[in-house]
Amino acid sequence: MFEEFFRTFLTAVSPALQNLLVSVSVALIGLASAYVHKLYQTQKAKLSTDQQFFLDIAVNKAVTAVEQMYFSLPSEAKKENAVAIAESFLKQAGITVDLDVIEAAIESAVFQNNFPANLSKG
Repeated sequence: MFEEFFRTFLTAVSPALQNLLVSVSVALIGLASAYVHKLYQTQKAKLSTDQQFFLDIAVNKAVTAVEQMYFSLPSEAKKENAVAIAESFLKQAGITVDLDVIEAAIESAVFQNNFPANLSKG
């Protein structure tokens, strides 16, 4: 009897719970991405003008290259490849930037590519 009630209850409530979970998940992802972008902006402000300039170029080229060459890879593998490409570019330019800053810059660039309207609000 309880099992039948529970099954009926879940069937009735399930679509509403799914919608709620999707909404909450989207909001949390948005907040996390905005936090990463803000963190990157804070770290970027500590860099010299030359470092900022080359970092922006390296990150944009790396993210674009990885999206074109490795589109079927999981996100973490794409990030690793993008970091390696950006790091190589910066090394060739004689620019030293902390790995955490490069990673934050890549995550911020991906966020900016995926959600450009959100950045103008923050």
